[in-house]
Amino acid sequence: MLVCALCKQSVSSLRKSHLIPAGFYRQMTRSSAGYTSATQKVASNTSQQVKELLLGDCCEQLLEKNGEGWVLKNYFKDGKFPILDNLTKVHPAIIKGNTKYLDTQSNPEINTEKMIYFAASVFWRASTCTWRFPDSSPYSIQLGPYLEPLRLFLLGQSGFPIDTTLGIFISPVPKQDGVIFPQRAHRTGDHFMRHAFFVPGISFVLCTGKRIPKGIKDECAARTKSLMLNTDGEQLARQLRTTLAQP
Repeated sequence: MLVCALCKQSVSSLRKSHLIPAGFYRQMTRSSAGYTSATQKVASNTSQQVKELLLGDCCEQLLEKNGEGWVLKNYFKDGKFPILDNLTKVHPAIIKGNTKYLDTQSNPEINTEKMIYFAASVFWRASTCTWRFPDSSPYSIQLGPYLEPLRLFLLGQSGFPIDTTLGIFISPVPKQDGVIFPQRAHRTGDHFMRHAFFVPGISFVLCTGKRIPKGIKDECAARTKSLMLNTDGEQLARQLRTTLAQP
C-alpha cells in the first residue's frame, strides 16, 4: 500500500518529489555555485536533481499552490529580485544595527504567508525521509518532536508550531547564486537547534526548542509577518559552504 507522507492517506501512486522545487534547478544550471550537498560531509557544485518517492498528486499540488509557486516567481534570478523591489516600498517598523525589520502586511505584493509555508515545507521534507544525493551518503535533518507539528501546519490543521521560530532574511545586495539545502547551523553553547537553507537572495532559519531566546522569537516571520533586510543570511551561507567544503 502506498501512503502519502504528508496527508498519510493511501494513494494509487507516489510522485518523485523534490527536496527543493524543480524550478530552482533551472537557475542552478546557470549558476557557478550549483548547490551545496547537505550531507554535513562534503560541499559539491552540481545541478543534479534530488528526488524521492514521497507525496501523492494532491499534496504535491498543495505545496506548489501554497508556497513554491510564489517564491519561484519572486526570488533573485537573472538579475531581478521582485521581493527586494517590493520591500523598498515598505517603511521599516524597527531598525536594529544593520537590520531593518519590515512589516509586510502593508504591501499586498509581498506574500509572507507563502514564504513561510514554502520554508516550512522544505524543512519538513528534509526531515521526513532520507534523501540520496549524487556521490554522497544519505541525508536528512533531525527535527524530532517538531516534525509532526510542521506536517499539521502544512495541512492547515494547526497554526505554526509552538517552540519553533522561522526567521526570513532578505539580502539587500544578493550574491549567493546557488542553493544550499537544509543544514544544521547551531552555535556552540545554544540550548536549542538551528537549521537553515538558502535560495538566491533569501535565507530561511528555523529554530526549535523550549529555550529559544526572546530576541529570536521576536524575529519569527510566522508570528510577526515581518522580514529582515540584512546580509546576515548570506554570511551564514558562505560559512556553511566553506565548512562543508573542508576535507
